[in-house]
Amino acid sequence: MVFVWADLASYEEIGKSISPPIFRDLERLIESQGEVSCFMRDLPYGYELLGENLLDLSHLPYSHHSVGSLDRKFGGPLPFKMLSQQQKSDDNPLFEAFLENASSTDPAHLSMGGPSNATTNLGFYDPCHVRYTRNKPPGNPNPKNYVVLYMCPTSST
Repeated sequence: MVFVWADLASYEEIGKSISPPIFRDLERLIESQGEVSCFMRDLPYGYELLGENLLDLSHLPYSHHSVGSLDRKFGGPLPFKMLSQQQKSDDNPLFEAFLENASSTDPAHLSMGGPSNATTNLGFYDPCHVRYTRNKPPGNPNPKNYVVLYMCPTSST
């Protein structure tokens, strides 16, 4: 999960008193495995750059070539399909898209040698929460993987 507090002037007074909203699967993970199952980073740049970087899966094989097992050969079109209200996840995102053929199109699955039936969903939760959910079939040691982004601009400057 990435939580950005963009207004440094108000962080000491307000920011430290507010807990980030955490979705239920993350709460369950922390309850069962402890906080060692998660990590956090403070990044010294604006939410616009961070959001653009994290929301664009297609940049991974190019901008992060040779990081881990990412390779330019994993680049290509990402065929997202918007899901209907009935098809969306149980936690009811405002919008949700499904990456078709994720095991052969998602750079993260490709770089990890993902199984042939792996899936990737991208959900937007009102007002500022975006979540990638990568699923692998049962039996994998890590059947779900999340990238969670909360972007909360605090001023117009």
